Amino acid sequence: MKNLDKQLLNQLKTIEGNGSFVSSGIKKFIHPGLRLEGVGEIGLPLNPIQIKEIIKIAKKAPFGKGRQTITDPSVRSAWEIDAGQLSFGNKDWKKNTEKIINAAKKGLGIEKQPVTASLYKMLIYEPGDFFLPHKDSEKEKGMFATLVVGLPSPHTGGELVVRFDGREETIGMSSAASNYKIPYIAFFADCEHEIKPVTSGYRVCLVYNLLQSGGAKKIGGPQFMSQATKMTELFQSMAKSMEHWPKAVLLGHQYTPTNFSLAHLKHHDRPRAEALMEAAEAAGYFARLGLVTHYMMGQLEGADYYYGYGRRPYYEEEKLGEGTLGEVYEEYTTIEHWADEEAPGLGEALIREENILSELEMGQGKPIEQEEEGYTGNAGMTIEYWYHYGALILWPQKHHARLLESLSVSVRLQWLEYYLQHWNDAELKPQEYARQLLASFKVEVVEEEKRYEAVDFSAVSNFIN
Repeated sequence: MKNLDKQLLNQLKTIEGNGSFVSSGIKKFIHPGLRLEGVGEIGLPLNPIQIKEIIKIAKKAPFGKGRQTITDPSVRSAWEIDAGQLSFGNKDWKKNTEKIINAAKKGLGIEKQPVTASLYKMLIYEPGDFFLPHKDSEKEKGMFATLVVGLPSPHTGGELVVRFDGREETIGMSSAASNYKIPYIAFFADCEHEIKPVTSGYRVCLVYNLLQSGGAKKIGGPQFMSQATKMTELFQSMAKSMEHWPKAVLLGHQYTPTNFSLAHLKHHDRPRAEALMEAAEAAGYFARLGLVTHYMMGQLEGADYYYGYGRRPYYEEEKLGEGTLGEVYEEYTTIEHWADEEAPGLGEALIREENILSELEMGQGKPIEQEEEGYTGNAGMTIEYWYHYGALILWPQKHHARLLESLSVSVRLQWLEYYLQHWNDAELKPQEYARQLLASFKVEVVEEEKRYEAVDFSAVSNFIN
């Protein structure tokens, strides 16, 4: 078993990078003062009357096929306006674009790379328009990625599907673009992507080429397909001998619980987490990002306290206290915080050392959080340490129902609500798990409400109804 753990961790170490193949987000609305040659300044949000006038001077969008440029509405159906016909009257739009570029760079893991954006086209997708899977050609020297910035225009459909190295992400702009926001999506040029059909309204966006300076090594997305395939095989072998669940594979950094998510992972942690999730799910596991918290409490040393001093919390971005931990009185490890994602976690749970896969020696070095307490009555001075390690928490799908039954009432109810919201998703098996969860409530709802006054049992009521 230990040999399998070591092989898995060795595979993980070969994955390097600090970003993903696609980055997306939403910014506050700033009017660009967009002017179109032959039309004048365009009001936002766009309305159908305006867009129909714009389409009159637009042309059908072509696509590249080898060295040829072809217009074929069976492959790509959309309208385009050349960059030379567009200008921006609001000087703050340039600043806003720079903020978008910086956010996109962070998501792609290229924060330190000098990058510029060159406006390429305005694209308009009307109802029924789409673009089949394709890859972007290098439209100008130094182009390594594409940035799509949505303009406020109510619509539905038109999702962008991006694929790279066996992974896939689907990102829609309709919600933000319909609510006076500026959505953006950036992805590397070697990604295959497609635009799903627009079902209503108009999807309008500005497309930029992201460029790197000449002579620099070509930037590309993080690849880990070969490692993920090997890790899938290792996870499958582990499942045969593992009895206690869940397991945790530690990443390389500590994180504060606030805003902990895949997008906020540091350095190599993000591609490694993505590879682990890819491998675990392919091997038949559930996999979620969480924080493995190692807690230590003991004697406070090295700090000069008087009576009456209270507890003082510290966090990574602040200066830690002067005291250090001497003799340890109490120590344990838990899973307490889960990444802000759609599916629920497993609540708070103790985890044993043998269920943690890591080369890190837990509880060593500086904690990410500590609290010190001076003299209080007859009690001596104490200090508490919290180490919050980013981790992938996983458990086999075949043990999922049994594991859920062991969780607290409130966490089971969160899962029940989640399955009710995804009732028609056959891949999740929501109906099967929901019925098993409902059966796990051993007493009547009324009795549970008496014992757990703060628990919301509406999910149970919704299921019964």
